Amino acid sequence: MQLLYGWQTDILMGWRNIGRNKVRTILACFAIAIAQITLIWINSFMNGDEAKIFETLTGPMLGHIQIHSPKYRDDEAIERVIPNAASLAGKIAEVPHVQGVSPRVYAPVLASLKETGHVAGITGMNITTERKAGGVLEGLGPDRLPTGQEVLVGKGLAADMGVRAGDTLALMGQAVDGSIASGLYRVKAVIETPIDQINQAGIIMDLPVSQDFLGMADQVHEMVIRTDGQPSIAGVLSSLKKLPSLKPYEILSWDQIVPYMATLLEMSGKVNYMILAMVFLTTIAGVANTMLMATFERVHEFGMLLALGCNPARLIRLLAIESLTLGIVGVTIGSVIGIALTLYGARNGIDLSALGSAGQGSSFTFEGMNLGLKIFPILELKDIASGIGAVCVTSVLASLWPARRISRLEPVEAMRT
Repeated sequence: MQLLYGWQTDILMGWRNIGRNKVRTILACFAIAIAQITLIWINSFMNGDEAKIFETLTGPMLGHIQIHSPKYRDDEAIERVIPNAASLAGKIAEVPHVQGVSPRVYAPVLASLKETGHVAGITGMNITTERKAGGVLEGLGPDRLPTGQEVLVGKGLAADMGVRAGDTLALMGQAVDGSIASGLYRVKAVIETPIDQINQAGIIMDLPVSQDFLGMADQVHEMVIRTDGQPSIAGVLSSLKKLPSLKPYEILSWDQIVPYMATLLEMSGKVNYMILAMVFLTTIAGVANTMLMATFERVHEFGMLLALGCNPARLIRLLAIESLTLGIVGVTIGSVIGIALTLYGARNGIDLSALGSAGQGSSFTFEGMNLGLKIFPILELKDIASGIGAVCVTSVLASLWPARRISRLEPVEAMRT
C-alpha cells in the first residue's frame, strides 16, 4: 500500500513539475507533436500510395497470379496455348480465396480502315467479366458492349487510324495452325482503359470471337487470377501448383512476373522506419533538453531531498515520470491532430496533379499503366502505436542521463548551489 502511495505521489509531482516552465514545456510538446503528426501523415500517405500502385498493377491486366504455357512469356509465340480452358477455369475458380479467373488471348494483327494498314494487337477476353470492378473494362456501359463481329478499339489507335464507332475494320494475322486469319469487324466503341498499351494499339474482342478468329477453339494464352486480397496470394499460388491439371503449366504470382515493381514497393515501405527514426531523434532532443534544463535549475531542491533521506532511486524515478509525462502529452496531441488530418485526407483524397502544371492531367503512365494522381491515405493502428511507443521509450531514455547525475549529488554541495 505504501509503495502504491509512493508511486501516486511521484506521478502527481511529475505532472506538477512539467508545468514549472510552461514555455519550455510547450516547445518540447510541440516538437514531439509535430514528429508524431509527420509520422502518422506520411506513413498513411505511403500506405495509400502503395495500395493504389498495387491495385493498379495487379487489378486490370496483371492480376495476382498468371498461368501460361511453358516458354510463352519468353517469345509470346501464338502456338503456345493452354487447351481445355473452360474446364481449367472452372477448377481454378473452386480454389478457396479465388475471386475471379480471366482467360486471355493475344495476337498481333494488321488492321486497316481503308488502304493504309496499322499494326495492332488483339486482346481476347471475357467482356462480361472484365466489366466488373478491377477489370480492364470496368464501367463500360451496356450500350457499348460488342456483340457478334464487333470490337472495341483503344483511343490512341483510333486516333491514328481515324476510326470512329460504326466503322468496319479489316483484320489480318496468323492463326494458331499457321494459316492466315482474316475478317471484317465493326467498331462498337472507342475506349480508354487503365492499360496504356491497349489504349495506344489495342483491339479488344470478346473471348469466343477472338478464339474463332485465330482458330483456337477452347484454347487461351493466359489465365489471370485474382484473389480476395494480397494476404491470400501465397496460399492460392501453393494450392494451384498442387492441382494435377495445372502441372504442365507455368504458374507465377505478380511479384515473380514483375520483381522490380515488388522491390520498389518493398523499398517504399522502408521509408516508415526512417520516419520513425526521426521521431526518436526529435523526442530525444526535445525531452533531453527540457529535462537537462529542469535538472540544473533544481539542483538545490534535489540536494535538500537527498539530505532529508530521499532515496536516489526515487529521484531517478521522479525524473523518468516527468519525462514520460512530457512525452505522453506531446504524442497525444500529435496523435489527435495526425488522425484528424489523415481521416480528412482519406475522405477527400490528395490530388497530386494540383502540385504540377495545369496541363498535367489526373494520371500518368508508368510501365504501361495509367496511375491516378489522387491518393487516399490509409490509416493503420501500427503507425500510431509505433510513434507512441517510440516517444515513451525515448522519453524515459532521455531522462536517464540527467537523473543519473542528480542521484550522485552530494547533498551539502547541492544545497549550496
